[in-house]
Amino acid sequence: MDRATPARRIVCLPNRLLHLALAGEEARVNSLEPVGDYIKVGDVARALAVLLRVPKPAHDPYNVAYGESTTTGALLDIVGATVPGFH
Repeated sequence: MDRATPARRIVCLPNRLLHLALAGEEARVNSLEPVGDYIKVGDVARALAVLLRVPKPAHDPYNVAYGESTTTGALLDIVGATVPGFH
């Protein structure tokens, strides 16, 4: 679960925006242009399950990512379409 802790004070943007929307609060961002590569936890779990079944992985590190950048503006649009009245 993505949450702020004493060691990690930053919560991922999609999580933060959705919580603001559900609380009826307004999002304030400095720019609509920053991007992130966000991935669903189910996709990460599937990737890890596949890697755990491989007898001898070809590489030591693996980067599990969606592979597409999403702007802050696009995230705001997605959350707004999901939670009517959010802006």
